[in-house]
This record gives sequence, structure tokens and C-alpha cells, in this order.
Amino acid sequence: MLELNNLPFVVVSLSVVRKTQAPVLVARMCEVLFMDVLLTAFGSAYYDWHSDNDTLVWDCIPITLVFMSVLVATVTELMSRRLGTVLFVRC
Repeated sequence: MLELNNLPFVVVSLSVVRKTQAPVLVARMCEVLFMDVLLTAFGSAYYDWHSDNDTLVWDCIPITLVFMSVLVATVTELMSRRLGTVLFVRC
């Protein structure tokens, strides 16, 4: 069961509007980002349900994926679309 402190993750990730004028690659990056945010809700709920070192891993992995998604999107937007594409495919 999701606790109330994890509910915003679910609401934000499920309320993303799929209508976008962005290129396909950027749209895919956004989809991956919000899927990672949704996974963060479940990983955090699992850790809150039974807090120990084993469940902490399942809390940290989705958060790491969110950070990587934001990094790739930032690189794509500010540095190079080609480099962002390479990072997105490899991550």
C-alpha cells in the first residue's frame, strides 16, 4: 500500500500530458523520466513498509534513474542532441 508521502509521485507521473510538440527523442526521454518517477513511488513505499538495508536498494535505484533521466535531458537540451541521444540509448 502506498503511503500518503508517496502519492505525489504517482499523481505527477500519471498526470503527464502526452500531447507534445517536442521531437520524438525528447518525448521518449520525458516518458522514461516520468516512468522512473512512478517507480520511485513504489520503491519508496516498499522501503517505508519494511526499512532495512535490503529494501533501501529498491528505494535508491528508481531515484538514481530519475537523476540519470534529468541529466540526459539537460545534456540534450543544453549541450548536444547527438551526445544526449548516445547517453539516452546507453543508459
